Amino acid sequence: MVVNDNAQIMDKRGVLECFASKLAPTGGPVYAKGIEMIEIEESSGNVYEDLGTPHANEMRVKSQLAAKIGEIIKARHLTQVQASEILGLSQPKLSEMLRGKFRGISEAKMMECLLLLGRDVQIVVKSAPRSRKEGRIEVVFS
Repeated sequence: MVVNDNAQIMDKRGVLECFASKLAPTGGPVYAKGIEMIEIEESSGNVYEDLGTPHANEMRVKSQLAAKIGEIIKARHLTQVQASEILGLSQPKLSEMLRGKFRGISEAKMMECLLLLGRDVQIVVKSAPRSRKEGRIEVVFS
């Protein structure tokens, strides 16, 4: 619920209309000086690929594994020092990994971290659909 200057209750549309009328008293479209329109493109589902990052698929997999490791650490109420002792990583290295700086940490090491945190890791190899020429690596959490 939003109340305007005249103590009137407004819904979302009313708020937008009120805002627009203050910016463009003529009732015309609202334009901001110095702002240009940009084209929005749909993501491929892999931000690293969209940005042209080398080894994009590896980076996507590592980011998903790091996020899961972070979730488990948080759920277990572990400090980074406690978690680093369990995982056999230095605290600074763990901190970097959890902040997305995981170059130098292999996918195998990240899977080992999941094992040490009490998770099973399953690797399944299957045929890719005929619609794709190449297979892909996908991380699935259950």
